[in-house]
Amino acid sequence: MIQPKLTVLSRTYCHLCEDMIAALKQLQGRYSFAIDVVDVDKHPELEEKWGTKVPVLLDGERELCHYFLDLDVVDDACTRLRFDFETLKPRPDEPAPSGRDCGLRASKSKRHLAQALMKS
Repeated sequence: MIQPKLTVLSRTYCHLCEDMIAALKQLQGRYSFAIDVVDVDKHPELEEKWGTKVPVLLDGERELCHYFLDLDVVDDACTRLRFDFETLKPRPDEPAPSGRDCGLRASKSKRHLAQALMKS
């Protein structure tokens, strides 16, 4: 089975990029997906297209968010058909992902979760 992959367009010495990557890595603790980090400054065509928005989170060619991780949008990406829920592996102590919440606890607001991820 192919593992879902999200791409972060980043650059060196970008604290927002580091924050977004760190938050995504924490989500990897719950779900199985790959993170591909691409330095836009090493790819002139990417720098021209995305340079002012970095960091940018992409699912394939589709922009999910930029500057900050948008958990609502990432959550929506998890529900799309092209993500195979068989590859999203919750921790053993958590229920399997289902519906819109993609396994994230509904009792915590997504904004609160995003703030917690960014602080740690």
